[in-house]
Amino acid sequence: MSQPTKTVPTNKLAELCRTSIDVAALGSDCVQDLGTLFNAISKSKDDPSQVAGLARIGRCLVDDWASMFDCNRSDLIKLKDEIE
Repeated sequence: MSQPTKTVPTNKLAELCRTSIDVAALGSDCVQDLGTLFNAISKSKDDPSQVAGLARIGRCLVDDWASMFDCNRSDLIKLKDEIE
């Protein structure tokens, strides 16, 4: 026997889509930022202090992005649980 189909509120699906789009846009921005950072590192290869400073900036960015993605993942899981 088949299980009854659950109706998902349209506003919840729209919220899930918006959040997913935002996370994808954030990911794209992060990758572009990394490209910029790597370009700067490659241009300053003759100055070790600049390379070290850029590496510290990169580390800070990565920590921030990891935190943002973790929060976004939690939000998406909550939305998914509400829908299921």
